[in-house]
Amino acid sequence: SEEHNGPDLYATNFRTDYSTNAKLSARLSAPVVQKFMGATPYYEFPNGIELLFFDDNKKVKTSLTAEYAIFFETNELGKATGNVIITNADSTILRTEEIYIDQKNDSIYNNVPVKINEVNGYEINGRKGFVSNLDFTIYKFRKAIGKIPFEGEFEKIEAQKNE
Repeated sequence: SEEHNGPDLYATNFRTDYSTNAKLSARLSAPVVQKFMGATPYYEFPNGIELLFFDDNKKVKTSLTAEYAIFFETNELGKATGNVIITNADSTILRTEEIYIDQKNDSIYNNVPVKINEVNGYEINGRKGFVSNLDFTIYKFRKAIGKIPFEGEFEKIEAQKNE
């Protein structure tokens, strides 16, 4: 009667779709998922995740990738680490090493440095992290610094996008 310390469920090439009001709202894909059913049930994604959020027309509005993730069922809180990249429908890209996903409060946040590149050439660095809605369309930074293109640079950026 040896105590079992491994996962209670294990799957490879995992993919699951989530719906809201019978419409596809999100898709989670991972090479490996493990579920642990103890007092605090959780899912672990040791080889990374890809999480896609969809609009009403089934187009991807936000994507998130990370090298590792864990999700706690009871409090609906997830953590993603390792080369975390979030991209929204406006092609704004956030890069960081760690984020928390709070489904109950519709938020994504962290307390470590983040870097955001907007399609218009703006670059924002949140030295002490950020907080955002799940769609990554409204966000604010803690201790932010940034780089904003000056007159003439907008034309260069537009020309590069059109090449």
